[in-house]
Amino acid sequence: MALRASSVTSGSAAGCDRRSIDVPTALYTKLVSRRPLASTLAYSDLLYQAMQVNSITFRPLEVYTFVAGIFFITLLALSVLAHLLESRLSRASYQTAR
Repeated sequence: MALRASSVTSGSAAGCDRRSIDVPTALYTKLVSRRPLASTLAYSDLLYQAMQVNSITFRPLEVYTFVAGIFFITLLALSVLAHLLESRLSRASYQTAR
């Protein structure tokens, strides 16, 4: 009942692909959440602009809700893209393992 070397290495490599993509994806999402809009627009600048709009319109709830929506949509899009990438890589590694 000995296992062939090719089945052991391909099986372990298939499981390794999925785990190795999870950590960088989580770190990238965390990085983007700390540096909004991929460092093009800094967090403090966005909140400063929201404060400026708030001082003109006197409607803080709408302004800060819009800013929160920008963050939410950006991070949601990155999370969905990461999930699609993980599923594509796991599907590809499953097909090569067979």
